[in-house]
Amino acid sequence: MTVSESCAAPRALNPEQLLYRIAEATSGRTGDEFFRALMRGLAQALGVRLSFLTECVDQPATRVRTLALWDGDRFLNNVEYELAQTPCEQVVSEGRIYFCAQGLGDIFPAERDIADCYLGVPILDTLRRQVIGHIALLNEGAMADPRLAYAVLEIFAARAGAELERRRVADQAHRHLTTLAHAGRLSALGEMAATLAHELNQPLTAIASFAQAAQRLLEAGDHAELAHALARIDANARRAGQIICHMRGYVRKDELPRIPHEINPLVESALQLIGAELRHHDAKLDLCLQPGLPPVVVDAIQIQQVILNLVRNSLEALEQSHERRVWINTARRGEEVVVQVLDSGPGLPAAVAERQFEPFVTTKADGLGMGLSICKSIVEAHGGKLNYTPREGGGSAFGFTLPACHGEGT
Repeated sequence: MTVSESCAAPRALNPEQLLYRIAEATSGRTGDEFFRALMRGLAQALGVRLSFLTECVDQPATRVRTLALWDGDRFLNNVEYELAQTPCEQVVSEGRIYFCAQGLGDIFPAERDIADCYLGVPILDTLRRQVIGHIALLNEGAMADPRLAYAVLEIFAARAGAELERRRVADQAHRHLTTLAHAGRLSALGEMAATLAHELNQPLTAIASFAQAAQRLLEAGDHAELAHALARIDANARRAGQIICHMRGYVRKDELPRIPHEINPLVESALQLIGAELRHHDAKLDLCLQPGLPPVVVDAIQIQQVILNLVRNSLEALEQSHERRVWINTARRGEEVVVQVLDSGPGLPAAVAERQFEPFVTTKADGLGMGLSICKSIVEAHGGKLNYTPREGGGSAFGFTLPACHGEGT
């Protein structure tokens, strides 16, 4: 529908001032913060009671969920609803502006007690091929200037579309990383099970053999040999327990040739893989990468795995922290290159800190306790060391060293 000429404007609005006011309210904001600032700014600037922005739940769209819902002087909880029999269906399903100057409840009975006037515009993807959401304004009476409102909504619908696309690419990247992390945990668990089966086979076989022998010796009354068999059962049971307690759960595949790498690019490329998780945890990252460091001879993939593991541990430690910051530093110390990952979390309990590099030691309810053990294996296999110290001011400081390279790589 075109904007109705019959909707008289109760007051005049200056278009430049209006755009400036809304742009100022939303400047520098992203994600949910941007959506909320936009809806509040639109409602207040255009003099309407209700404004909301949605994203489509499915395609073709039959349901939407609100991302920001402003009502009078406050935000309401977001909701998900069916488009059928609502004015929003005209906007989302048909991909066009829909304006009702008055009598909204006569056309859509479900809206009778909500508003009398409605204006909605679709939000399109960056290719402008698909409706991915919409913005709607509702009011009890006539809108101040529906033509101006429509022009403003069109401008900010394009901005909202870009933000929705960015948000979707970031929720997908996070899901992808989560899937990869889960696959990595399953792989580590599979390797652990395979190694345990191999390592435990010998002591368990010995225990079974000596137990059978003990039964025969008991029946024969040969107590001297029986004592020997029981001692061997005890020794092999202890050995099996030691294997389980000290097993790192990390079985290396055929190693790729290690070549010289600069550590700073390895840190930066690893962080590119975890950018979505930093945003998900709302954490601030500070980098202090010392230039001119000597190269290190490493398997780049494995060292990046160590960096990612340490950063993920820090992010998970920030869940209950008011200040959410992670610091990554690189430096040279004698003939070694040092990488540090620090966080502003609660730090580790003393009892856990003493044993944290052992397999199966974890502070997480659903953790396997294998991450730091794997990191330690990788670093030590490269001739370095992994360590932990409490951070001054609170939090954790993990660091690892790698030998500096002064000649040709191996």
